[in-house]
Amino acid sequence: MGQVFWGIFFGALAALCQSFSYLFSRRFLAQVRPSGRLLFGISHIQMGAISLVALPFLFDRLPESWGAVILPLLSASGFYLFAQWLLFQALKTTESSQIAPLLGLKIPILAIATLLILGKATSPLGWVAVLLCACAGFLISPPGRIRGLRVIGLALLMCLGYAGSDFSIPILVRALESSSSHPVFAAVAATYSFCGLVGLLMLLSGALGPSEALFEREVHLGALPYSLAWISAMAVLFACFTLIGVVFGNMIQSTRALLSVLLGLAVTRAGYLKIENLHSRAVFYSRLGGAALMTGAILLYFYTRR
Repeated sequence: MGQVFWGIFFGALAALCQSFSYLFSRRFLAQVRPSGRLLFGISHIQMGAISLVALPFLFDRLPESWGAVILPLLSASGFYLFAQWLLFQALKTTESSQIAPLLGLKIPILAIATLLILGKATSPLGWVAVLLCACAGFLISPPGRIRGLRVIGLALLMCLGYAGSDFSIPILVRALESSSSHPVFAAVAATYSFCGLVGLLMLLSGALGPSEALFEREVHLGALPYSLAWISAMAVLFACFTLIGVVFGNMIQSTRALLSVLLGLAVTRAGYLKIENLHSRAVFYSRLGGAALMTGAILLYFYTRR
């Protein structure tokens, strides 16, 4: 029970940190530079630098089998970078509170992949919980308000990319258990060190815009809140997946849909930044119903695991 409790706690904390990261990314795009490519590069360079500093303190010895580490590392990093690139493209024109619910489609994708790849069947009630959780996300932010099918298509591709990365995370953590006393954090540091190198190479090559931005103080300060929020989310999310698995972990993480809505409304009402639109009372009750449905779905899935 203790393992499940901490898994749920870390998943909820990851959802909160991710919700802040979505807001910070919209803030960067609205106030610093309207370039998702630049934020992609700078943020990964920043997270890579943080990870490189942490790496020597997280490894007790070199891995016994590099082959067992490299493949899940490349898989976790590669799928993630693909999905994250698409996320920044979507956030240029779409509110974060509308993107977050669409990412809930990753949950049924992971449940199907778990059955087909790992051979682990989900109970009938578990499938009901999975589908209810995905539906709850759409109640919180209906896709009808999203302009065009392009964003929905991007979200589906994001779900596939994130799902591939999520599956690789527990494998990478297990591969590092023999070389680190803190394999979860070692896996995060290794993953984002690699992502930081990719971001640096892409920025220097000009693929993400003018490379001079690498030396601009305004750009780094603007991207730093996003970078800190995202890497914090990943540190606890890696722990969540390791403790309770990727399907249940993603159900807990899906609460970011409601959190993104609430945070967006809060900062808009406070007058800090108009990055989310305020909606009617009917929309509020729809979101409240979605939150209740999501809570029920999580409790139902938890019951099926017992």
